[in-house]
Amino acid sequence: MPVEITAPDRESASALLGDAVSHFHVELVETAGSATIVRLRPTSTVPAGWVFELLALVERWLVAHGLEVANVHHGSRSYVITAPHSDVQREGNPGPAAAA
Repeated sequence: MPVEITAPDRESASALLGDAVSHFHVELVETAGSATIVRLRPTSTVPAGWVFELLALVERWLVAHGLEVANVHHGSRSYVITAPHSDVQREGNPGPAAAA
């Protein structure tokens, strides 16, 4: 069953395709709107943990293209993957002290 990622435009979709081709069978699916779907299927040589590779791939793609979120579909399920932010404070970890 393929995983489909909605890209906001053809340029970022093509970049995701280029990054994914070494681990996945990839195709671009045009939609009626401006968004493009990138459809991924793991290759037979991908290790059992291919989902982790997929998540890392999507996070790298979000950061590289300045995107905040990616909508990912697998079967009847939908997921939103959010770009990692280096300035996010972990719970219990105080932020930078204010200058006095």
